[in-house]
Amino acid sequence: MPENLRVAVASSQGKSVDLHFGHADQFLVFDVAANRVEFIDTRHVRAVEDDLEGVEDLDLAVESIGDCQVVLSMRAGPHAQERLLKHGIRSIEHAGTLIAGLTEVRSMLAA
Repeated sequence: MPENLRVAVASSQGKSVDLHFGHADQFLVFDVAANRVEFIDTRHVRAVEDDLEGVEDLDLAVESIGDCQVVLSMRAGPHAQERLLKHGIRSIEHAGTLIAGLTEVRSMLAA
């Protein structure tokens, strides 16, 4: 396991993981290490209306977080998961606070 992970979070207001991957119009990006969490930036994307018809938008969303190793979202459909895996991004489904989601990722570093 690396010393830190870059994590994209599907969050509408920055307080909770409250969006499905394809419904997110932004991702908050953090660097997570065993002893710190650092906010990096916000990546704005176009939400995917229909998972089959919005393939181009889905690809653009995945590419916008291409430097991340993990994405936290309430849910990611099979097409999104396939594209994320193709880019080496692990999808974690989490519905709860942003802090709890990032803590879950931090625990992965300790394992």
